[in-house]
Amino acid sequence: MTEEDQGPEELLLAGYVPLTEHGFALPCYATGPLPNAWYTAVCSVNGDHAGKITGFEIFETDVVELLPAGLQRTVRRGDSWKDVFLWSGGAHAGTPGEILVALKPDIPDLVDQAPISLLDLALSAEGFDTRAIVRSAFSYVDERYGRDKASTWLRDTLIRQQIVLETRRQILAANLSKEPPTSVREIDVEESHDGNFRIVLPEAISTALARAGRLHALAENYRQLADQIGVSLDDFSFEEADVEPAAVQPQTAGDGRKPEQHFAGSVNILIIVSGPRARSIARHLSSPDWAPVWKLDDVEFPHYLVRRLSESRGGPQSVSSEQPVIDVIEEQSSIPDFRHYGVVIWLVDDKALSKGRFSKPQDVILAQFSQNWAGIFLIAPALPSLEPSRTLVGGGREPLSDIPFRCLIDTAAARSPFWSGNPRRSIDRRIADIVTGAAVLCAGNDLLLPYLNSETPRYEPVVLSFTLKTHEGRQLPLGMASEVTAAGLGGLDDDDETLFRFHFGVRSEARPSLQLGEGVGEIRRHRLNFDRFAGAVVADIENAPIPELDDRLRHSVVPASMAQTLRHPDLAAAFQFGKSSAPFGVVVTAEAPTVRLLRAAAQSGWAAVRYTERESLRGLFGMQDWVLWPFLPQEIGLPTLQRRARNRGLATRGIDPRDVVRIPLDRFATWRSSAGDSPLLAEARRYRASIVENGLVAEMVVPAAALSAATRKGDRAAMALAGLVTQRRSSAHQAAKRISDLRTAWSTPRDGARRFVMEDGLLPVSLAELAVDEVPAQRLFIIDGDGSVPAFFTSRLFSVWARATLSRSTSWSSRFSITRTFETVPVPPVFMILHQEADSPSQLRLAPNAGPIDDMVEMLDRDPRILGDRVRSLRNQEYDGSWVGHPLIAELDAALLSTVGLSGDASDLDILERLLEMNLKG
Repeated sequence: MTEEDQGPEELLLAGYVPLTEHGFALPCYATGPLPNAWYTAVCSVNGDHAGKITGFEIFETDVVELLPAGLQRTVRRGDSWKDVFLWSGGAHAGTPGEILVALKPDIPDLVDQAPISLLDLALSAEGFDTRAIVRSAFSYVDERYGRDKASTWLRDTLIRQQIVLETRRQILAANLSKEPPTSVREIDVEESHDGNFRIVLPEAISTALARAGRLHALAENYRQLADQIGVSLDDFSFEEADVEPAAVQPQTAGDGRKPEQHFAGSVNILIIVSGPRARSIARHLSSPDWAPVWKLDDVEFPHYLVRRLSESRGGPQSVSSEQPVIDVIEEQSSIPDFRHYGVVIWLVDDKALSKGRFSKPQDVILAQFSQNWAGIFLIAPALPSLEPSRTLVGGGREPLSDIPFRCLIDTAAARSPFWSGNPRRSIDRRIADIVTGAAVLCAGNDLLLPYLNSETPRYEPVVLSFTLKTHEGRQLPLGMASEVTAAGLGGLDDDDETLFRFHFGVRSEARPSLQLGEGVGEIRRHRLNFDRFAGAVVADIENAPIPELDDRLRHSVVPASMAQTLRHPDLAAAFQFGKSSAPFGVVVTAEAPTVRLLRAAAQSGWAAVRYTERESLRGLFGMQDWVLWPFLPQEIGLPTLQRRARNRGLATRGIDPRDVVRIPLDRFATWRSSAGDSPLLAEARRYRASIVENGLVAEMVVPAAALSAATRKGDRAAMALAGLVTQRRSSAHQAAKRISDLRTAWSTPRDGARRFVMEDGLLPVSLAELAVDEVPAQRLFIIDGDGSVPAFFTSRLFSVWARATLSRSTSWSSRFSITRTFETVPVPPVFMILHQEADSPSQLRLAPNAGPIDDMVEMLDRDPRILGDRVRSLRNQEYDGSWVGHPLIAELDAALLSTVGLSGDASDLDILERLLEMNLKG
């Protein structure tokens, strides 16, 4: 666009064209307050409320409404984009941030009545809790149009549109003006079965951005966007050619770095990965989305490039970069020369660090020290899932390793309730963030060097902790506290354990224009103080600002019978209630309680719970009233469970959305009227998206492979159908992801069996019967059988087992597992599992001579009130497909408990112990 094409240099924002009753209007510009001609602005990125005005175009219309004189303003080319927003009969004008300030008194009403419009504003402004607005907008769509439509809005309207916007910004920043716009429209967002989202970027874009050196910056901005929205992203699928930016040899720690070339002290970083847990965590290693600022006059801190090295790539000598790098390499590969790096971190499992067990990486690392390498070496323990890291717990009489290291990174902060990052981030991603964050801090400040280096193996290593300020209103240092250190719990006063405390500014990588945030770190002696940490956790549950306990609750001593069952007795704290109650007190642990510990607690009149279980803590400490006695927590350290061969095929997941083409009912009806005798008609099924549909199905589905095959054969109806839908790239061009699940969903139950579906992760269990022409979404499990299915799967037996084996995460909803939940559960002998043909699921049936249970199951089989209208759930008094509350279920529960040797009043702990005994006996 030439200077002349860009229109006037300066105009007055004077009017608008209403597009809806409330929400965004079209801003209109003029040469004065009473114009003869109107203009509209051109944005640097189309649709970007945070963009820049690049020009003005004539707008021929006679329906412009004038803004009040007080809202009119002069706007120039190059200014920030200006919006007009209509609400409650009035207009507001300015940047999104300015409009939100003006609307502040009305925000509660906007959340209730127009959350989607509010979200559009908030995503382009600063300082707003956009995750909360996303939840309100999702509920808004869910209540009006159903869960499936809400999920589609989240994936296709919100996430995909924001991803497209961010991609266009990077294309603009890279000056890729010739990039074909059609490739941007091909960007896809897919939802995986674990609730994460996956971005598929076309090759034309990824190749162009890779050549411009902006692909990894784009990935970081995607992650920042995901944090804003409150969702988790899988590893990005960049269909990228083998293209890298022009390269130079990387710096070494002693090459005379110059502040005018890079941020003072910046060096390359190497992360060595040893052990299966470490490998799981290493998948999430990425460049931090923030940069430390040590002095206000520091130049911009460079963005790190993360490279995963392997034998095929040959290490940094053959692959170099203009940017500082974070190289990640597994121990099986040849570890590169440390002299290319200023900071080396060993991300390592406890077992891999154990002296004498896995000596090869230690030997290789030791050899590097003999070459007079003068950089910083840190150990980052790969945190086990169910217990503390023995490396971080320490306390041994010998050095942890022969390697002359001095410092451990406190990765246990990832589990802390005081975690300062995105609360929806998974534990593994949090650990990865801590590792790379610590590396960048050490690379950017030479002041830390004297506290981190050592010439000999250390018997008592120091611990490095740090935290960034959040918007949660917590004290800044509190984010450093963890199960293995009391860092941050004593305020900012010096104490005997703190060797060095440092403060730094925090600059957002995604939004560098933001005001600097705050960060604080400590290097401390390795001293456990779990009592103090647990006290802070309990105080936080009760909304107390500091870890002080009142007369109702006091510190106590862990009962001896319980302490004997603990793997880490030093990491357990007892809190005793001041009056007679059940339980008498609570033992808060750093490890997931075992069944043995829970039994010892019950016998002593106590409860045991891991500090990570905030809901359980709320119940135990009186903030909620749902606690049952003896207490059974959610996180339990179960023994290794045996998968039972007879259970295979008992449950099958619903269809993977990538394996089908989903068609709205109105489009399908249009297509069917002209489809003739196309074989695709026989493949079409109604798509059940959730357990509660109330007879309403919004979409039809056909297998993507069937549509592709029919299209290749020239089936005109198939080609017409393909033209009616937006076909996903992965479905169109890739083999089926879960072909066995697809076949099961399209099969028909044999021998008169019914087909039920169960909602994933929902307790009490929610079941519904599936119609013959329906197939379920991936969030549902398919179970075939007779009345035995509701009899067993709504029983206390299965409920206790499902709760104990539930997969939990900070980043997605709780999930049942085919292998851990269904294939391990002991099925009472009154039921039998019939195995059918390969493409059909197994069936749960009543065994011959089942006694009184026989009559009860037959009643379940024929009672239309149960299998049709469903029974109100006692859990929330809503129709959710649960059989809880039906008198027959209570009678069945007692009968089923008797079949495994338990009385009708058995506790949940009694049931779990009995089921574990049955499982381990095989």
